[in-house]
Amino acid sequence: MKYTLAFTIYNKEKWVESILDSWLENATNINEIEVIIVFDDLKDNSKLIAERCLSKYNITSKFLYADDKHEIFCNNLALENASGDYIIFIQDDNWIYDKNWDGILTDIFNDKKMKIGAVALLAGAKILNFSFKSDILYSYYRALKFNLKSLLTKRNAYIKPELGFRYERLEIDRTSKKNNFSIHKIKSLPLGIWTIHHITRPFCINRKLILELGGLDKFFMPHMGDDVDLSYKLLQLGYLNIYIPFNLLNISTVADSDKHGYLFVIHSRIISELRKRYPEVIKHPNKYPIMKVRDLFLNSKNDSITISENE
Repeated sequence: MKYTLAFTIYNKEKWVESILDSWLENATNINEIEVIIVFDDLKDNSKLIAERCLSKYNITSKFLYADDKHEIFCNNLALENASGDYIIFIQDDNWIYDKNWDGILTDIFNDKKMKIGAVALLAGAKILNFSFKSDILYSYYRALKFNLKSLLTKRNAYIKPELGFRYERLEIDRTSKKNNFSIHKIKSLPLGIWTIHHITRPFCINRKLILELGGLDKFFMPHMGDDVDLSYKLLQLGYLNIYIPFNLLNISTVADSDKHGYLFVIHSRIISELRKRYPEVIKHPNKYPIMKVRDLFLNSKNDSITISENE
């Protein structure tokens, strides 16, 4: 099973070598890995450092370029040029420390008991049931707060109150997450592999499947909503989205709302579009239960996870 590692690098010359090394050194079958790097708005020495780093490995690699297009565009560009059976979209602040991460993914994708859509490697999320206080009153409060700030700062940017929906971050603490886990002030799930409602980056998906779905939707450019859109599309088609709690450091993780641990989709355009596309998923999240589907064991010697053999 071949994997394409699709990196988007935005002038991270200090990090690029250690990020690439973390993924390649911890892979078991490096001959089945392809690296694609999309350099977005390249202005530093990231390309030269990446070339030097990848020369240590006998793997296929491609360098692509974008002109300040941001993540969705860069991910689709990598997808168009990928040849792996599966593709992993990786941000330029994602280090992985689990040994045999590729073997674990292969084990899961080969599980015929599950029709797997996408696999989140850092964290997932679940849609919360409707609440008048949280979904209606909070949407008015949030819009009022945003508009008052815009008025005071003369930004001329205003939003309408929109009936939103809430989703809660699902994550399992690992040693390399350090303080970035506690930012969200959430309780760690028990160790295991879990079904989730939607994925977060980095995530892995069958390349042919995402191509059949049209890639990541450019409607959500430049920054947000494409991963949510893809997740709910997969749920509607009968796929399971999965979270595997890899020991993965993401240093730019920040809380996405005033209430840490809860993510609110507040952009009116995104809210309206997601509600229009996936009304049943959003209204009835319990149809897609959150549950542990496989046990994991933690190897204390190298702090890596392995999957239970007897399932």
